This record gives sequence, structure tokens and C-alpha cells, in this order.
Amino acid sequence: MPSRLVALALFAIKCSTIKIEYYEKTKTTLRNTPARYKKAFEWLKEVDSLALANVQLDLQSAFQSFFKGGFGCPKFKRKGIQDSYTTNNQKGTVAVTSRSIKLPKVRHVKARIDRKVNGLIKSATVSRTVR
Repeated sequence: MPSRLVALALFAIKCSTIKIEYYEKTKTTLRNTPARYKKAFEWLKEVDSLALANVQLDLQSAFQSFFKGGFGCPKFKRKGIQDSYTTNNQKGTVAVTSRSIKLPKVRHVKARIDRKVNGLIKSATVSRTVR
């Protein structure tokens, strides 16, 4: 999975370069989706589509702030320092069991569950920090 995170970062950098060049030429923002790149980058099919959509929304928000002014160009996280993955719950794709968390395309991830989850899970962010 770490090599996929590197590839996702490279993909985001490529998209950001394309967006900046497009904006400089047309003075309008580019609205492209990760689904357009699935033929060129086969490994994107292995990643949860909702996670790709979340990355796209985050990147779009960062670029809107950048183009409006007041903020610098978006910076990308370095692999291995604080890796994270965010997905949305859609028809029970995210669930918490006694010893694991069920995530789409990743399946069950071992976890220590301290408290019982009450209510509806709308989204889940799994992160790993290196100490």
C-alpha cells in the first residue's frame, strides 16, 4: 500500500501542475475528475472511488483558496510522515467490529477499539503517524 500512496501523491502533483497551467492560459479553473484518469493509471481502479473524490474535493478547495489570493500554492504531504486515508460510508461500507474497522477495498484493518460506536458513521479517516 505505501507505493500506492506515493503514486497518489505523484498523481496529485501532476493534476496540480495541469490546473496551474490551465488557469494561467484561460483564467478559469479546470474541473476534472479522477474517473477520467482511470484508463491512463490502472492502479486508480484499486483505490476506493470515494477516497479519490475526497482527495479531489480537498485539492479543489486548496486551489480555489490559492486562486482567490491570500494563500500560497498547495503543498503536498511527504510520504511516510503522516499517511492518511479518508472515505465515506455508503450502505455499510464502513463498519466497526470488536477488533477491526471494515473499509471499502481495504477490507478489515486491525484496530484497538476503546469505546463502542454509537450512531451513524458518515466518514472515516485512518491515519498512521511515524514516531
